[in-house]
Amino acid sequence: MSDESALCSGQVSIEQFLETQIAGLAPHERFFERLHEQGGSSEFFVGLFGESNFGYVLEPKLLGAMAKTSLSIAFDVYPSL
Repeated sequence: MSDESALCSGQVSIEQFLETQIAGLAPHERFFERLHEQGGSSEFFVGLFGESNFGYVLEPKLLGAMAKTSLSIAFDVYPSL
């Protein structure tokens, strides 16, 4: 969905990125709803790379917007070893 092959938190936070992408998908809520009604699924896949402990918070407003579009979010974490 993004023109970027990879983004780092120095460019944009994951929360900001998700907010932007979900806002763009909001007009298609009914499509995602039908998709789920018919047994399909949709998700954001987020790969996280880190050299040390890190965290972030997904606020209720963002989670609510995701719920309205029937989108799940999958995090795949790649710690530096």
